[in-house]
Amino acid sequence: MKKFILAALLSVGLSGLAQSDGHFGLFAGANHYYLKSNFLSSRSAMGYTVGAFGTVEVTDYSKFIVEVGFTRNNIELLARQSELAEPEWIKFRGDVASLSVIYNYDVLHFLSDDIAIGLNLGPSISFNPKWVIADDSQEGMYYVDPYEFSTTDQGTEEWNNPRHLNIYAVMGLNFTYRNWGLNARYYKGMTDPYKNVAPTENGIQFSSESSYATFTITYMLGEHIGYNNKF
Repeated sequence: MKKFILAALLSVGLSGLAQSDGHFGLFAGANHYYLKSNFLSSRSAMGYTVGAFGTVEVTDYSKFIVEVGFTRNNIELLARQSELAEPEWIKFRGDVASLSVIYNYDVLHFLSDDIAIGLNLGPSISFNPKWVIADDSQEGMYYVDPYEFSTTDQGTEEWNNPRHLNIYAVMGLNFTYRNWGLNARYYKGMTDPYKNVAPTENGIQFSSESSYATFTITYMLGEHIGYNNKF
């Protein structure tokens, strides 16, 4: 079911790109994922993100950007092999598909508008990652602190959580030179992926916040794109 929803999300995004009267491009870069929770001890790690985007011009210096992306999130969770064993930082990975609609406004322009600096703002929707232990040989060998969850049970669906989507508020800056661009963004989680998980025996309700930062390089397909040299 989750794979079907994933495919549907990607299809909707790509359909939106195909119907756009703007331009099209690709992006790739690094991301840094942060998970803050009251039931997992975690620390952030670097991952990567790739995808495609299309633009819809609003004015000469503003546009909407529709992005369809794939992201590999990486984190480390504190876990141990037995109750008496010393805890260790174990690497986990989580793959997600995302759909973002970003409004970009170029606030500065140079060299006949070949160079522009813009502000980004908008929403992004993605699936909560199913965390998988990075080293397959360690699968099932560790229990995550402090509630001894098996490393095979880190997906939210295994914890009877019906919320599979996470909503982010996106803020960022972009620098473009002709067809090339650099983007730096922060994605602030607006939903709690574990809000509906049942409380523990001692009454503790699970909760968490997720966010991530990205730094990407973009390339707009086609001829040189400038405000004085459009298609």
